[in-house]
Amino acid sequence: MEQRGNVADLSAPVIIGNPMNPSAKQVKFRLNFDISPEAKEQIEGLKDRIHADSLSDVVRRALAVYDFLWTQREGGATTVLRFTDGSETLLPLF
Repeated sequence: MEQRGNVADLSAPVIIGNPMNPSAKQVKFRLNFDISPEAKEQIEGLKDRIHADSLSDVVRRALAVYDFLWTQREGGATTVLRFTDGSETLLPLF
């Protein structure tokens, strides 16, 4: 089923082996979506800065961080950025 525009295209799952544990199988789904050239550059820049293996790895890591922060927020936590000068600011989540 092909989707156009900003809607993700979910295809059939792909089962692949885990190189760290050859007996374990992981189910993966392929997502295809459009992003702006600026967003692509931002992901590529992050890939280099965090030494990620791929653009997909950057997206997976970002999703994990965002999920963690949002879960903490749902539990009543606030996220505060503390700078080296001791000043603090709330991290907005949207």
